[in-house]
Amino acid sequence: MEMDQFATLKVARTRKDGAMLEWGQPELLHLPAEEQRYEVRKGDMVLVYITTDERVFERPMASMKWERYIDHDPDQLEPNQKVELLIAGEGQLGYDAIIDGRHRGILYYNEVFQDLEIGQRTTGFVKKIRDDGKIDLITQLRGTRGTTDLGKVIKEELRSQGGFLPLNDKSDPEEIYQLFGVSKKKFKMAIGRLFKHRDIFIDEDGIRLTD
Repeated sequence: MEMDQFATLKVARTRKDGAMLEWGQPELLHLPAEEQRYEVRKGDMVLVYITTDERVFERPMASMKWERYIDHDPDQLEPNQKVELLIAGEGQLGYDAIIDGRHRGILYYNEVFQDLEIGQRTTGFVKKIRDDGKIDLITQLRGTRGTTDLGKVIKEELRSQGGFLPLNDKSDPEEIYQLFGVSKKKFKMAIGRLFKHRDIFIDEDGIRLTD
């Protein structure tokens, strides 16, 4: 680990003025008590920003209050851009994520179809940059999948699989997302339109092309 970066580190021991973290250096890294979000314990893995403690001869220290070190100007980002994410926390709407070690974004729970943990690193994409500068994220780039062209994508997939897919309106949302990158609601609407236009049959075990 180096200075001025986010990291997930292990608590080696605790003391009255804070905790000491392992960070790949001969000396342990100090996490002051006032820089903790909650009281940490030996063995905990904590998400921190590695910075300097200006009060003590600018020695290295860690802070769990990572929001202080975020760049709030998203000008370098654009929709559909691939980014590296560090899961930083959970809120009412979704996961807080640190983008490329610089920015803050959110992954909404209803658009995440995998288990995520605090401190986990994963790949994601910028979904939208709002007028207020906040950034919405997704874990999988949809491209044409999930747009009004979804029906065409489903038909192409059916043809490539011999005219049958073991998916229907009762399938697990994660299975649908893994194949088409869309929510179950959008998938149901798409196959409903295809059925209405007599392009597919919907059976108990899946969907089939009519031709």
